Amino acid sequence: MQTEITISVSPKAATEKESIKLCSARKLNIDVNSISDIKDS
Repeated sequence: MQTEITISVSPKAATEKESIKLCSARKLNIDVNSISDIKDS
């Protein structure tokens, strides 16, 4: 299932895919391992 969310991260975190996944997982209240891919807009 795809879910679109908006998050704000620091410029440093924005360059690190794992940081983005971790922030996304926290916002969605899910396990980070359940995120298979992220796309930036």
